[in-house]
Amino acid sequence: YIGYRKSAEWLDMWLKNPAGWKKNTLMPNFYFKDRTRDALVAYLATLKGQDYKVKPWDDPSVSGDPVKRGESLFNHAGCVGCHGVKGQGGYNNNNVVGGLIPSLTMVSEGYSKEELAEKISKGVPHPAKDDPNGAEPMIHMPSWGEMLSKDEIESLVEYLYSLKPKSASSDGW
Repeated sequence: YIGYRKSAEWLDMWLKNPAGWKKNTLMPNFYFKDRTRDALVAYLATLKGQDYKVKPWDDPSVSGDPVKRGESLFNHAGCVGCHGVKGQGGYNNNNVVGGLIPSLTMVSEGYSKEELAEKISKGVPHPAKDDPNGAEPMIHMPSWGEMLSKDEIESLVEYLYSLKPKSASSDGW
């Protein structure tokens, strides 16, 4: 789904200098020649989930558990690529408030399940800009309702709701 989640402009920038976007990235800079990088960007931009013969989140080991299925979706559809492992957030995005993609660990505090499903379905095509006169943010959340079924989105919602940190009990344990 990289071609669905990221623009060709972002892919080019990333392949040109990964650490320029994310300082602590594990991806090395391969110093691709322009023609090679252009070809890679063109190829990556075509990857929109169409090559899955069996979607990992439909595997019998997770299909009966909406939270596990949602976690598989989160990881394999690529939500993890922007929102981080277990939705911790913290990845860069230019010209957004705080400069970072938000954490999802507390979405249950701000959204009902129905509202969250709608937000995932419709996406966030134009994140709020920190500087109204500045550049458009390079990363936005696509309209996942175009790619995922209603029950897949519902599984994602169940997983995201499960990320809420467990609060301490009244007796301190």
